[in-house]
Parts: sequence; C-alpha cells; structure tokens
Amino acid sequence: MLAPIKTYCMALLTFIIFVGCTSTVLMPTTTPQITPDIDATVAVSIERTTTAAVALESTIDAAIMATRTVEQESASSADEISVLPSPTATAIPTATAIPTATAIPTATAIPTATAIPTAIPTPTPTPTPTPTPTHTPTPTTVPSATATPTPRVLSLSEMIDEVRGSVVQVVTNRGLGSGVIISTDDSGVATVLTNHHVIEGATTIDIVFEENSSFTAELLGTDSTRDIAILRICCNPSFVALEYSNQADVKLGESVVALGFPLGVNSLRVSQGIISGLLFSSSNDRQEIQTDVAINPGNSGGPLLLMNGTIAGINTYVIRESDSGVAVEGFGFAVSSATIANVAPLLAASIQVAVPTPTPHPSSNNGVFTTTAWGSHITPPEGWGIEIKDDGILIWDRLAGSTLRVTESVVDGIYSNSGTVYRDNWTIVAAEGWTDFVIEKEETIYRTRWESGDLLEGHEFKFKFTEDGVVYEAFTHWFIVGSIKFQVDLQTPATIWHLPEYADLRAELQYASISFHPR
Repeated sequence: MLAPIKTYCMALLTFIIFVGCTSTVLMPTTTPQITPDIDATVAVSIERTTTAAVALESTIDAAIMATRTVEQESASSADEISVLPSPTATAIPTATAIPTATAIPTATAIPTATAIPTAIPTPTPTPTPTPTPTHTPTPTTVPSATATPTPRVLSLSEMIDEVRGSVVQVVTNRGLGSGVIISTDDSGVATVLTNHHVIEGATTIDIVFEENSSFTAELLGTDSTRDIAILRICCNPSFVALEYSNQADVKLGESVVALGFPLGVNSLRVSQGIISGLLFSSSNDRQEIQTDVAINPGNSGGPLLLMNGTIAGINTYVIRESDSGVAVEGFGFAVSSATIANVAPLLAASIQVAVPTPTPHPSSNNGVFTTTAWGSHITPPEGWGIEIKDDGILIWDRLAGSTLRVTESVVDGIYSNSGTVYRDNWTIVAAEGWTDFVIEKEETIYRTRWESGDLLEGHEFKFKFTEDGVVYEAFTHWFIVGSIKFQVDLQTPATIWHLPEYADLRAELQYASISFHPR
C-alpha cells in the first residue's frame, strides 16, 4: 500500500518542479523589460522547489509512519482481544504484578504523528495497595475441629464392622463371658473392661481377640459392688479401643446394640433394641441402663453401644420374671459408662476402690439360707444372686444364666414322706413358652432332713426343653413331708452344661442342688 503512494507523490513532485522551472523562463512580449538574470532565477526556483519537495516528502514519510503505527497498533489490539479476558474480569494485580515506574500505562492514548508528546511527564505508577487487615485470617476465627464435630451416621452393619475387633471373649476356668477394649498404647498393650462376676473366683483368665488369637490376661483391679473389672493384655498393634458415650446422647428411646459371646458361642453375636430406662441403683452405687436388647448368659461384660459405636454401658444382668413368678421380657440391665468412666481409671492404676461392707442377708447363716415358708436349707455358691420369696428361694448364676429354685407348696393328700409315691399320681409337664419338651430320665433319690437327720425319699426328673431358641438341660427334685411338697428346679443352657470350660460351674450347680435339705 505504501509503495503506490510514494510513487504517486514522486510523480507529483516532478510535475511541480517542471512547472516551476517553465513558469520562470517564459516572459511577456508586449512590454520590454530589463533582461533578468536567468541563471540566478532558475537557481532560486530550483532551491524553492527542492525545499518544498523535501518538506512534502517529510510530510509523506510522517503520514506513512503514522499509518504504519496505527496498523501495527490495530494488529496488536486484535491479538490481545483474542487471548485475554475482558478488563472488567481482570483480577486486581498483586504487589509483584504492578508495573514499575518506567512502564507506560496501557490506558494512555497513542499519540498521532503530528502530536509528539515531548512535554508530557511520565505517568506516576499506581502505588501498591496496602493489604486490608480483615483479609488476613486470625487463629481465633478458624473453627476448632472439636467444636464442630461432623455427625456420624452409620448403618448397623457399618457400625459393627468398625467396632467388632474391640469386642473380646473372656475365658476363665469357671466359664465364659465378654469384654471390650477401652484403651491401648504404642507398645501394643490393651486394657479390657468386663464384669467382676465374669472373673470372680477364676484362677486363669484368657482373652480371645478377633475370635482366633488368645492372650493371657492380668487382673488389674475389680469393684464387686459396681460389678466392674479391669484386665490387661499384651501385645498386638491391631488392638483398637472404643470410647465412652457422651452422656447427653444416652437417652430414653435411643437405639442401642449389645455385642458379645452368649451361651459359649465362639463367634460374635449382635442384638438390637432401645434404652428403656435410666436409673440409679443405691444398693450397687451405680448408674444403670435398662434395655429391651436380648441379653443372654455370656453377654456379661460385653458392651452396650449407641449407634455411633461408643460405649453406653456394659451388659450385666437380666430379670426374667417378676417377684410373683410371672415371666417378663425386656428387662436387661447394663452398668452405665457414667459410672465406669469414674471407676475404671482407678482400677487400671491398681488403686483400691472403697467397697461398702455388705449387709448380711437376714435369711443367711454363714452362707446357708433358710426358706421363710415351711423351712428348708440350701447353700448357694459364693457370688450367686439370691432372692428370698414367700414360697421359697431363687438362686441364679450371673455368668452362665443357670438358675436354682426352691418352692414349697401344700399338696392334696398324705404320701407318707415318699416322693416316689407322689410321682405315681403326678408328673411334670412343659411350662408356658417351652417347646421340644422331653423327659429323658427318672429315678429315686434321697436327702436327710435338716432338723432330725432322718433320711427322706425323693424323685428326680431329668429333661430338656427349648425357650426363645435356647436349649436347656434341667433337673426337678420332689420331696414330700406330710402334705408339704418341696420342689428343687435346676435349669441351665445345654451349651453351658456340656462345655469343658464350665466344669467348675457345673460342679457348683450340682453341689448347690444337693445342699438342699427339707425341714
């Protein structure tokens, strides 16, 4: 584009010079004039024409340069638009991105070829903005992780997967129970919580971890009143402890889960229910949680968990019938973690917990209990639960769920102090709720009367039955004195009766049964 313009301008310049020279040498013919100095005139005209040509050429060059600058600037602007964001979207430059004092602001207008800004001062650079103090976060504005915990919402199966490794089986020479790991350390040592009655009287205590590894346990401390015991095992880096529940979360109606090894099974079992009641037992000086969760012998010492996997309590005992003998359901009890959290650290440190002196039972004479109705004696094993009733005595083992009941009643007729004669007219039948009832054996037995020492004939039934899916071994003894029938019923889960681990417990049951003597 520039070449044609320049060619045109040069042609125009040549024409002007030619015209200028021609006009100078032509003179009018009518009026005589002084002959001019033609050489000087031509020289002046040429000089003027040359000067004008130079000026015109400079103007043309300037115009060409201005045109070129505008084209270059237009091309540059077109490149920037295609790759940069619009000005309104451009982020404010940081301190390192601000141009130096010598940089030409991009917003300054491009001068034209005729207006060279020789006197315009260099624009003052924009100063670096001072950071606003409110933009800098302070430690006090950062929320603490513990102040705003993320709620844990777990399904039952997810929760079980998380906690099952922390629930252990407690095996002693007297029986089986459950426990839960409540603390660990870097060396792989774990502290295990269980019930006092699970390890009471035991000479050996082993902990089965994840149903396949056994560790010899050391007894650190026990609290028989609150029924708490603390054990220590070593060592496994896989031991994981569970935390106690926040007491604000332990509420009526809250869902809970019992984990343990009931009835001597060798794999973890789960049952679910709700919190039915919260109470304080003054006789045991402890907070208790009542639940309708299914709890069976062997669950003792195992955890009662909230759905977030924390320990609300440890399962301890179950009431299966009212004082009047009516069968009841949903009366399981756990020692609350509110009590455990205060007592367990003392037991773990082998600090003696003050135990109140137990008040002797009014029906006990050096461990021998006498019925209040017609009078009979029985010696229960140490540590067993005992309840004196109007018609006899109820004794139960807190670990295995075995029961021994003595009842006294008036029968129709006189049977000459012979249980066998009475048996000729009467036999035992299944109670309500029993299934698969089978009498396996009958035979005559004998006892001495505790007042006179006379030998008394009786009768024994050996039978089995199933209740709530659990098979029981049972024995019933009848002794007749005049018109009074003394009946002794021994019932225990069949699994417990046949397991070798329960040999000592089985011997205690048999001894307690034969310790009975009618009046």
